[in-house]
This record gives sequence, structure tokens and C-alpha cells, in this order.
Amino acid sequence: MLDRESNPRRSSASRGRGVRSGARWLSWVLAAYLLSAFLLSAFLLSAAHAQTNDEAFGELRFNLEAPGARSLAMGGAFVGLADDATAAFANPAGLLWLMEPEVSLEGRFSRARTRFLDGGRIECEPSGIGLDTADRPLFSEFEDESVALGFLSYARPARSRRWAFSVFAHQPATVDLAVRSEGAFNGEVRVRPDGSVTSARIAPILGAVDIDIRSLGVALALRAREGLWLGMALARHEMTLTASTRRFDPRLEGDGFGPSQYSPESEFLRREATGDDHDLTLTAGVLWRPGDGDMTLGLVYRRGAEFAMSSRFTWGPLAVALGGDDPEEAAALSGATGFRTPSVLGLGVSWRASDRFLVSVELDRVEFSRLEPRRNVLLSVLRRDGVELADFRVEDVLEPRLGFEYVFLSPSPVSLAVRWGAWLEPDHGLRFEGPTEGNEDLMARFRGGDEALHGTLGLGVVWGGGRRQVDLAVDVAETGEVATLSCVVRF
Repeated sequence: MLDRESNPRRSSASRGRGVRSGARWLSWVLAAYLLSAFLLSAFLLSAAHAQTNDEAFGELRFNLEAPGARSLAMGGAFVGLADDATAAFANPAGLLWLMEPEVSLEGRFSRARTRFLDGGRIECEPSGIGLDTADRPLFSEFEDESVALGFLSYARPARSRRWAFSVFAHQPATVDLAVRSEGAFNGEVRVRPDGSVTSARIAPILGAVDIDIRSLGVALALRAREGLWLGMALARHEMTLTASTRRFDPRLEGDGFGPSQYSPESEFLRREATGDDHDLTLTAGVLWRPGDGDMTLGLVYRRGAEFAMSSRFTWGPLAVALGGDDPEEAAALSGATGFRTPSVLGLGVSWRASDRFLVSVELDRVEFSRLEPRRNVLLSVLRRDGVELADFRVEDVLEPRLGFEYVFLSPSPVSLAVRWGAWLEPDHGLRFEGPTEGNEDLMARFRGGDEALHGTLGLGVVWGGGRRQVDLAVDVAETGEVATLSCVVRF
């Protein structure tokens, strides 16, 4: 009886069966993970909590867009298309579109605007003294700008075209936000026996948040059967976070109606948060191309990351001087907590209407409920009856996306593509939904965010027999702007 080594044909056939069996097994694993992720996303969303109820964290914006200028120009509608190296993030199954190895590089500039309660009056008539002249809450916008290497990847398909892989680096979040609030007036204007006037006022604030999240990952795509591709990506995320919120008492610097000087002597309390942690996340995706048609359907689940951070509450010089530095209250507002980024479940469809024209549509369910607070850090909430941490809510949202691409075909070695699109960013800010009576200040400070319609536009140039590609794109909305440049080299 011949052994395996003595029969090359039999050995080759056995190896072929083993490879196909292994591919089928891994395909079933990927399919099982995607189904489990879908069920968890559909039925267990309300179980996710994170962060704190500090105002500075109320409207943090994360880079949930698929990397690459081509995707950005098409409104981020890339789950059902995913036909370049950025598929490692957008939908790993799309790596099987690649015909040859390629390197992809993206540089990204972003500017985000955050609205913050800065002054005015929450209720009752203004006194007309100092800053107390507006009969409504006043909000200010604070900008956060960043320039980063958004995405870098190397992707390679197998010669058999049955599988493909990618290694990539990504920067999903960069936040450098500084805010300042004069504090809104709240409650009736009262006259003291000595004739002086007083009114309740939210403490003026100086706040800062600095977050940096960087990711390294690997992605794999397998051809489960003709027209059905499965993909999975594993990423390791590194997060560093520092944040501080300082609250002041303007009455120490005058009658309480003037602008705050934010002096150290008037500082009443300070909260500081720090985090330096890492996490592993999985992304699973499917692409299905019925028959040999021009339509492709995609489904992806991208789990958000979770990091550990700690929060420390200390009394300021003013509280110590007045004897109000209760150590039990400080301990109750300090301790370990977590920081989570949203998970995303996306469904997309792309349709190639002709050799020149492409349409892509996508609907994402974003689990912003993962940003709900799990620890109270507000002294005003600690001292109030009837207010619970569960009263601070962040809603999950549906984000529709639409993109188009038109390619100008010509006999020259250079081809040009024009892309445009739009997507809707619903309100996903932290909102207070507890009892209204006596909590008007919390309702004004935690009012949620604003809905924003984004418009996108971009250009792409391909030359060198399709081996060189440069893409430009911009995303413009009331909440901020993004500009990106991508380069692709195929070899």
C-alpha cells in the first residue's frame, strides 16, 4: 500500500480537498458570527452603557465613515460596493474584488463643531443686570480640528481568487476639544433685605477633552460559493484619553451677574478623567452578487471598542475655604468607568447602471446607546432626589446614505471619475429625560444634538493602466467639514 508521499496525484487531491474543507469550515464560522452579531444588534441594543454624564462628553463625534476619498465622496455608501483596499474596514468581504496586490494611503483633515450651553436664561424673566439680559438659553460653538493619517493598508488576493487578505492601520477617533461656558441663569430674580439682587446660575465651566484612538488590523475574505463572499477583520485599538472639567463660582468675583474670570480662587470643584487602554474588535461582512447581474448587496457588523478609564473628583480652593469639601461626596463621584465607541450594523446595495454610471445606497444602524453614562459625575445630580443615572439617554439612530459615481471613459491612458452623495446624521447627543420639575437646568445642559444633512463631492484620476489612482473628496455639513486625499498603487 503506497503512503501519501509516494502518490503525488493522490497527495495533491487530498490537499485540495483539505483546503476546500478548511475554506468551507471558515466560511461557516464567518456566517455564524455575522448572524450572531445581527441578532445581538437587533435585540440587545438597550444593554449597552458607557462614559459619564459630563457635559464635555455629551456630543462627541466619532469617525464612523469608511476610510478613503472614494467612499467619502459617495456619501459613505460603501458597504454594498467595497471594491478596493478600504474594504478591510468598510466590508472585509469586498477584498475579493481585488485583481492584484495594492497599497492604499489616506490623509484626512476634519473640523467638528460642538454646541455648548454658554449663557442666557433657562426660565423666568431676566434681571437686565450684567450678563442676565437674554430671555432664552444661549449656545456657543466650539471647533475641534485634526489632521491625521486616516488609513494605510496592504491588500493581496490569492492567485486562485478564492481568498484575499489585508493588513491595515486606521485612526477612527481624534478629539482635541476645549469648551468654556459662562453659565446660564435659572430661577426667579430675588431682592435681598439689603437691596441687592440675586438669581441662581449654573456654574461657569472650563472643559477639555483629548482622545486618540489608533487601530491595527488584519482582514480575510473567502469565496463561500459563486457570487457569495464572506469576510472578517480583527483589529487592535489603542486609546489614550485625558479630560478635565473645572467649575467656578462667579459670586466670588462680583455680584454673580458679571462674566467669570475663571480664577483659581473661585474654582469650586474639578473632575479629571484619564484612560490608557486597548481592545480587540471584530468586523464581519457579506457580499452577494445574484447571478452575473450588475447589482451587489452587502451586510456588515462592526463592533465598537470598549476601554477602561478612571474619573477623579476633587474640591477646589473655594470649596475648601468655605468648608464644603465633603470627602464622601468626592468619593461617590470618583472611580473606574468605561469609554465605548458605537457599534454599526450596515446594509448596502450598489447598482452599476452602465460602464460609466454607478449608484450605491446604504442604511446604517449606529448604536450610540453605547455612549450612555454608567457613572454619575455631577454634584448637582448627587444632591437631588428623583434624578437617576438612567435619566440620561443617547438614542440609537438610522443613518441613510446615497452615493453616485460617473466615469469619463476615453482612449487616453488617463480616466477621470466624478462622485457625489449625501447622508443624514440624526441627533445622537446626550439627553436628560428625567422629571422636568426642578430640573430645568439639566434639560438645558443635556438637550441632545442637532440633525445634520451632509453633502459630499469628489474626483478620482486613474492612470498607468489602472495601477495608479488618486482621489479627492470633501464632506460638508453644519456640524463640520472633512477633506481627504487618497492614493492607491497596484502592482
